Amino acid sequence: MHRTIFFIIIFSLLSAFTVESETAPPPYWEIVSFALIPKLKADYAFPVSVQFKNGCFAFAVKHIVEYKYAQNINLYEAEKKISKPRTDLWTHEHIKNFLNTYQLKLTWYNRADIFFKLLINGEPVMIQYKYSLSGASWVGHFVAVYSFDAEGVFAADSISGKRIHLPYNMVFDQSGKYTQFPFAVVEKI
Repeated sequence: MHRTIFFIIIFSLLSAFTVESETAPPPYWEIVSFALIPKLKADYAFPVSVQFKNGCFAFAVKHIVEYKYAQNINLYEAEKKISKPRTDLWTHEHIKNFLNTYQLKLTWYNRADIFFKLLINGEPVMIQYKYSLSGASWVGHFVAVYSFDAEGVFAADSISGKRIHLPYNMVFDQSGKYTQFPFAVVEKI
């Protein structure tokens, strides 16, 4: 009973912060300190597969669509349908054509409170983070995040083809209130 009341209070607090709100969201470490429980556990068998070169955006979307709608998007066929050469990076036009072809839309956010509210409700999100290359260089890498714990998030990583754990400092900016890059909810139109 007390746990149920506790979660109702936490959901109320998280609901108070909206995209339109001018109030800054709380930092992730304050949100995590409430010991919230995501709907999907860390060991959940979230869809994951190994990407081909320059495919992380599409694979992150694919993994979320497979989880939410039980639809397996064949990305080899998708690239042909949208006339995207395999070696090319995904451009705005490729992304637009891909989403239209599969009747999908992305809704973008960047607030920590929304991020956790979505995961608590079982809604995976697509994030981009700085993937380290050799030396000090990095590239943006998209993954599907489906769960979290006190130390970070769990994601379906298409480079390794495994579910990985990313520490919060790879997801959020220094303030902890916003993600380093906007994150997206993937939905069918």
